[in-house]
Amino acid sequence: MKGWGAQDDFQEQIEQTVKDRRAILASLMQGVGKKVCEDCDEPIPELRRQAYPSCTRCVKCQAEQEGGYFIRRR
Repeated sequence: MKGWGAQDDFQEQIEQTVKDRRAILASLMQGVGKKVCEDCDEPIPELRRQAYPSCTRCVKCQAEQEGGYFIRRR
């Protein structure tokens, strides 16, 4: 028997998040941020990476993740 069911799934999510964040931290310490969005595999713009070095998503995917809307400015 695995345990608490949904709680096990939650624990797996936590462990994966910690693992992902450790990988990001290691890459930042080497002076390398994520260059490609983890959701859409599109390049993350240089200005975004400079402004938010630990970002893992492009602006559009991050807005979708947060439940917001992406507004493209001209």
